[in-house]
Amino acid sequence: MTLKITPFSQDMAAELLALMHSSDTIDHHNSYTLWQAAQFDGDLFLTAQLNGQMVGYIFGRQTSNGVLLWQICVAKSQQNKGIGMSLATAFCKAAQVKGIEQIQLTITPDNQASKSLFTQLADHLGWNFEQQGVTGTFANTMKNEDIYIITVLD
Repeated sequence: MTLKITPFSQDMAAELLALMHSSDTIDHHNSYTLWQAAQFDGDLFLTAQLNGQMVGYIFGRQTSNGVLLWQICVAKSQQNKGIGMSLATAFCKAAQVKGIEQIQLTITPDNQASKSLFTQLADHLGWNFEQQGVTGTFANTMKNEDIYIITVLD
């Protein structure tokens, strides 16, 4: 079984949406949000393929001072097998190729798995990972999340 990290393409959309909707822990974005990410930041939209089946994805959006890592998802049956780390590492390297040295992300306070993943990722890459604040609830329409920054260290 060989894991491949590949760029997202439009012909993967149905498989990606099915994977996204199979998760009860991530936000279920609308198709237009995903299309925008693929259209305008396609080099920051990656999938994990295992034996020809999508088992994970990660995507982000370039900002004025870096990248917002918007979402990472790994199929429940494939969690704790290194797929999230492979996706996150490839995402950070893709950002670095673009000259980006700062990646922002949000994590719900109770999501210890994501905190652990990104702490390990920063250690693995020799980068810095620190909390920078909280999102707020946007007029009580979303959960409060912690804001983190991953920064390239020279």
